[in-house]
Amino acid sequence: MNITLRQRRKGKKISLYLDYYLDGKREYEYLQLYLFPEPEIGKLTKEQKEENRKTLALADAIRSKRVLQIKNEEYGFRDMNKGYASFIDYFETLTKKRKNSEGNWGTWDSTLKHLKRFTNGKHSFKDINKDWLEDFKHYLQYVAKSKNNKSLSQNSQSSYYSKVKAALNAAVKDGYLQNSPAIYIESIKADNLVTNLFKFNLPSILCFCFYYV
Repeated sequence: MNITLRQRRKGKKISLYLDYYLDGKREYEYLQLYLFPEPEIGKLTKEQKEENRKTLALADAIRSKRVLQIKNEEYGFRDMNKGYASFIDYFETLTKKRKNSEGNWGTWDSTLKHLKRFTNGKHSFKDINKDWLEDFKHYLQYVAKSKNNKSLSQNSQSSYYSKVKAALNAAVKDGYLQNSPAIYIESIKADNLVTNLFKFNLPSILCFCFYYV
């Protein structure tokens, strides 16, 4: 058994991850921890160096914990093949299971369509992390379009994001992911104003106002 703490440059930051090698299988766990890279000009500030030191210490503590957990058989080492499975296919399977629930199925199906547009229909579980989910959230908020070629309403953004979040949680239970990156990201809040208006019968309110104008 070997667990190594490694670094990978991702844009303007350095991502920390654990490289597992156990019983002839290799797997990676991204820790959602990042370092400040050395700038092309100048040096890191004293504060940045201290932040890097603390982050590395935390990452090494996680590595040590994983070693103990595996030795004590407390930490499930995921089937390597599942990491290469398609998240899009998995989401589509979850969507089909909701076929008999018309309203719920419609939201899942719409989410699936946006996932396919965002990923070009291909994305494996091993490539799912905090950065990917943040990019999808940004896509829903600023890029995605409705059938009428308009930006998605806030409620649609919230609904679609929550379905992806639910699928990630299901994937953890099914052994495709060790944890969901959604726990690190704030969800998209629904537009409570619109929700409350329909809750209190918006058509009746509008008719009442029109009658007295």
